[in-house]
Amino acid sequence: SAGPFLNRMETTTGMSRGWIFPVPTRTRDPDVPNKRTLAFHMNPITRTAQAKEINVVANVILSANPHLAERIGTFLARGARWHGVTPVVCEAGGEIASCACIFHREAWVGSEAKRFGGIGAVATRPSARGQGFATLALKQCEDVMRARGYRVAILFCSMVEFYQRLGWSVVKEEWTEFELSRSSAQTRHRISQIDFAEIPPAIRDLSDSTS
Repeated sequence: SAGPFLNRMETTTGMSRGWIFPVPTRTRDPDVPNKRTLAFHMNPITRTAQAKEINVVANVILSANPHLAERIGTFLARGARWHGVTPVVCEAGGEIASCACIFHREAWVGSEAKRFGGIGAVATRPSARGQGFATLALKQCEDVMRARGYRVAILFCSMVEFYQRLGWSVVKEEWTEFELSRSSAQTRHRISQIDFAEIPPAIRDLSDSTS
């Protein structure tokens, strides 16, 4: 299940500093290779994925999350298209080792809709884990969002310490639950998704006055 809600805020202007790639501090025998050293030797490349690579990216996500097999299978069976998403990959040794996706969204801040990035589908092939590829992919995501002018990014996760090391901060998660009886749902009420522009001004004013 999703863990704490994480929010990457700016420190002064624009987005906060880039994610820092962690470097081991303890000394090592130079004759004994380690996974992190091998990662640098392979010269990993981070970039935005091409549309034709959608199946490869989906398979990376599946290899890291076998429990999503049915969901990913449905996604591929329906034509596998990215809508409002920028997939980022880290390529090493000639193959995609890790990926992350930026979901482009809007949220009301005061009386104005602000664009922001939601990070999701962060995954690394099991055979490529522990080499810093996901960290590089996330850094590339930050560069993409900064180029678009985003000042905030959010994600839900269970690996809290991992993201905190990369500069993310935990914020309080709030939600509202309510029940709607079957009879009233069929007669008087309707729940549906609408665009921000469709929200009546009176409701926006009410929201502004209580925020």
